[in-house]
Amino acid sequence: MTTINQVGGASTPTPSTPPPATNDLDKDAFLKLLVAQLRYQDPLSPAAPDEFMAQTAQFTMVEKLTELTEIGHTTNQALGLSAASSLVGRTVSWIGEDNETLSGVVRSATSTADGVHLEIGDHKVPLEAITGIS
Repeated sequence: MTTINQVGGASTPTPSTPPPATNDLDKDAFLKLLVAQLRYQDPLSPAAPDEFMAQTAQFTMVEKLTELTEIGHTTNQALGLSAASSLVGRTVSWIGEDNETLSGVVRSATSTADGVHLEIGDHKVPLEAITGIS
């Protein structure tokens, strides 16, 4: 349910239950805040042009940082798969679920959304779980 509050002659919808709190603002949220600010500003006292330019620059920075994060993730996946491919045919060891050291020959490497995994016998082992190579 949404309620309407009157503030300075402009009506703004406010949710009756607050959304869960997060510290992450993506570029869409930032843009929505900027548009809302422009929509509900007092026409007799608009935002100063230098403030608007600063906010636009902040939006551009958020957008570019998001792109850099995506590029970093892609690069990390590629580097992980490259490292994993060099382990194919080699014997590696890792700590199993019951804290015992296991070892086996790597048959293949795959890259998924949750990281790079090695196929060792009937195990799918995350690359970062490897503790030794022989």
